[in-house]
Amino acid sequence: MSFCMEIWLYPISSVGNVTLHYFATQGKAEAIRMLMVDQQIPFTETNYTEQTWPNAKHNGTATGLFTFGQVPAITTSKGLQFVDSKVIIQVLGRSVGLDCDCADITKCDTIAAGVNDLYMSRSKVWNDPNSSYSTRNKFINDILFTWLGYFERLVPNSTSESDGIYFSSERLTWVDYLVFELIESNCGFISQTAVKQNNPDSVNKQDVVLNNYIKEDNEKYENIKDCQSLIENFPKLNTFYKSFRNRSRLKTYLNGKRHSLFIPLPKIK
Repeated sequence: MSFCMEIWLYPISSVGNVTLHYFATQGKAEAIRMLMVDQQIPFTETNYTEQTWPNAKHNGTATGLFTFGQVPAITTSKGLQFVDSKVIIQVLGRSVGLDCDCADITKCDTIAAGVNDLYMSRSKVWNDPNSSYSTRNKFINDILFTWLGYFERLVPNSTSESDGIYFSSERLTWVDYLVFELIESNCGFISQTAVKQNNPDSVNKQDVVLNNYIKEDNEKYENIKDCQSLIENFPKLNTFYKSFRNRSRLKTYLNGKRHSLFIPLPKIK
């Protein structure tokens, strides 16, 4: 019996109530939250701060809760315990029937690896102490555009589902939440770091400096100001993103009060 068949013959029927261990930010836990909200998996959170995390990390590593001394991690009322964002979302997805078909497991793992690779590239830019508005534009136009082009080619040309297009198995799977959150968080980054040029109340010394960066960058880079001006360059991703964002429970979650997207804003040099 193949490993894949064993997974399908012995699925996780229910994980029970979930406790998510993470910081009070979106980050690597946000796709997990989206899946749990959308699929009505009951969950609570234990959130750490910069002050509480060192002690929590020490204790969690000692007890085995944080296998590698990192979060996110989950515990459940069924006694299950998992770490790593990809592992967690895959397990939760399997518990509600959202695992990929056997023939598509490699494709799903490849997409998840691509999402992580883009996160790693983005993290280097976001956390660079020498970042600038020029760095922001270079990331969007050189790195983000390139990677979204990769994901655009991975969107199937057709699907049997009537409520949207999906990346694998011709139906909703856990990998769709990863890709959607990747687009959503980058849209958040773009909007939060865009210069509000037409608002007189926002005109200050910093905005003047940022506008100078824009003028310099326009010789080489397009100034991406909002999500639409980004995603419209990728027709299939655009359709996927808009359709997925309109999922009823997910839409309510996205429009409600949720954790903020932590972004080290570009520093003006």
